[in-house]
Amino acid sequence: MGNQLDQPSPAGLMRNLAGLRIQTQVLSALAPITPYDDSGRTVAERLAEIAQRREALLSLSKQFLPAPQAASDLDPSDSELVSFFDRQKTLGTESALLWLVNRKGASNINHGP
Repeated sequence: MGNQLDQPSPAGLMRNLAGLRIQTQVLSALAPITPYDDSGRTVAERLAEIAQRREALLSLSKQFLPAPQAASDLDPSDSELVSFFDRQKTLGTESALLWLVNRKGASNINHGP
């Protein structure tokens, strides 16, 4: 279930974070040296990967706070707005936000202090 929630989705980053939280809770109940998968990774290694992913998602979301309507920075007379929402719908919110950061640059869209 946690893996399914952490898939690209137009539902937003909260869904990804919820999926990571579920995975963390389930894996935390296991011994850290328990094998996680056939590649030889342990539960501790997977938990470290999850923590890194969580930090990356939080860092990405902070670039748009406190104004979550970062898409309003896009020029509606251009195809940017349509591209943003198309990307969000097909690739998920995370990919759309990464595209926006790369397109506009973090300094141009950060509404924080």
